[in-house]
Amino acid sequence: MQKSWYLNITFFCFLFLQAFIVITIAEGILPPKYFYDANTIRDQFALAQQFPFSFSTDSFINTAKFYQLLGFDKLGIRVLEGYGSYVLVYVCLIVILVKAKAHLSMKAITIVVVWNVLFGIYLGQLSKDVIAFITITLLLLIILLERKASVVAYIGLFILYALLFRTYWFIYLYFILLNYIIIFNSYNTKIFSRKFSKLFFYAAAIIVLFFAADFVGVHLTDSRSEVNMYRLDSSDAVTILINPFDNSSFLTDALNWIIVWFLCFFPIMLFKNMNLLVLCFVGWNLYNTHLIAKIIKSGFVSSRPLKLIVSMIISFSATQALFEPDLGSLLRHELAVIPLFIFLFLKFTAQFEKRKEMDKEYHGA
Repeated sequence: MQKSWYLNITFFCFLFLQAFIVITIAEGILPPKYFYDANTIRDQFALAQQFPFSFSTDSFINTAKFYQLLGFDKLGIRVLEGYGSYVLVYVCLIVILVKAKAHLSMKAITIVVVWNVLFGIYLGQLSKDVIAFITITLLLLIILLERKASVVAYIGLFILYALLFRTYWFIYLYFILLNYIIIFNSYNTKIFSRKFSKLFFYAAAIIVLFFAADFVGVHLTDSRSEVNMYRLDSSDAVTILINPFDNSSFLTDALNWIIVWFLCFFPIMLFKNMNLLVLCFVGWNLYNTHLIAKIIKSGFVSSRPLKLIVSMIISFSATQALFEPDLGSLLRHELAVIPLFIFLFLKFTAQFEKRKEMDKEYHGA
C-alpha cells in the first residue's frame, strides 16, 4: 500500500515537471500559429477590463474575463501564463486519477504521459480549451455523483459553457442524448433493444438535425469551408479538412459530415505528403480509438454513468467532424474530452487487474 502511494506521488510530480519543461521550451521550437489563440486572448484583456462584470457574445473576450478573474492579466509573461494555465489542468488531472483509483500499469503511465505532453503544448497557454477541460472534468464529477439533482447541474453547466464559449456545444449535447438514449439504450426502452429499430431512430434523429439546420438556411459543415477559404494555398494548411461536396441541401451536408468523420481517423488525402508528425497523430488517434472500442466490446460499459461517459467521447468526435477545419485544430480541441478517456481507461484497467487477481487466487486454491 505504501509502495503504491509513493509510486503515485512520484508519478504526479513527474507529470508536473514534464509539462513545465514542455511549456518552457514550446515557444522556442513551435511555429507562431500554435500561439494564435493565446495572443488573441491576451489582446482582449484591456477590453475585458472595461466591462469586468458583463459577458460578451465574443468567446475570446469571455475567455479573457475568465483569466482576468484569476489574475492572469497581471503576469505579462507568456511562460508564466502557460504555467498558470497548466496548473488548472493539472489539478483536474489529479482529481481524475484519484477518482479513478488509478492502477498505474506501464500502459496507463504511457498513455497519461503522452497526453500530458500535448497538455503542455496546447493547454500550457491562454486557451478556451483549458476552460473546456475544466468543464468536462466538472461534468464527470457530476456524473459520478449519481443524484437526481445531477441532471439539472449537468445540463445547466453544459448550457453555460455553450453560451459563453462555444455555441456548437448545443449540437454536442444533442449527439450525447442520441448516443446515450438510443445507441446505449440507457433507459432499457424496448424499442431501442432491437438493432434495426436502434439504427432507424438514430438515422432519423441525425436527418432531423441536418434538415432543421437547412430549414433555417444553415449548412453545418459550411463553417469549415468558411475557415479554410483563405487557407487553401497556405503552407500551414498541410492537414486541412475539405468538404468533398458543395452544400446544396441537408443531404450534401450530412454526406460531408460522414466523409470528413472518416477522414479524421483515416486522412487518406495526406498519404502522398505523409510526414512523421502526421503519421504519429494518425497512429495515436487510432490506438486510442482501438482502446475505446475494446472497452465497449468487453461489456465493461454497463452502468449509466459509464454509458454517459462513452456517449460524451463518441459525440465529441461526431461534433468535431462537423466543424474542424484541420487535424491540428481537431487534436487541440479533442484534449477537452481526454479527462473522460483517461478516467474510463483507468477504471477498465483496475477492473481487469482485479479480475486477473481473483482468477489467480481461484486457480491457486
